[in-house]
Amino acid sequence: MKIIDIHSHFNIGSKFDCAESEFNKRNFDFVKKEYADFGISAGGFCPYSSVSRDTDSFEKIYEDNEFTYRLSEENDFIYQWIVLHPERKELFNQIEKRITCRKVLGIKIHPYYHGYDINAYGDRVFSFANSLKCWVLVHPFPGKTMEL
Repeated sequence: MKIIDIHSHFNIGSKFDCAESEFNKRNFDFVKKEYADFGISAGGFCPYSSVSRDTDSFEKIYEDNEFTYRLSEENDFIYQWIVLHPERKELFNQIEKRITCRKVLGIKIHPYYHGYDINAYGDRVFSFANSLKCWVLVHPFPGKTMEL
């Protein structure tokens, strides 16, 4: 039986990465070792920096997506969720280009950390995903119900 982690993150050396501790380094080498130790054969990833709450990080999402794409091509166990912020037009273009690549799982949205109301962008995001016939992984607001 194969173990697959459908949703995970790692740090890439960005100023927008998550804090690390002695217990959890959160970098790629740490994740790779953790997967090997626990027998996890594959995972769907995007870097922590691409789901940062810092509004300055939104300009780096494209670059983070490209980094993860290259990493997925170089590592058998890495699959990619392409992060989309609905106010960033270049990300829609990037997704159209990459969505059919063999290691791309779909679109990842994070309205809570990116600071937007999914109800304001849901029609655009989900109709876009539907037109591409792809999955959308959503992090909803903690403790709130989404009404789409």
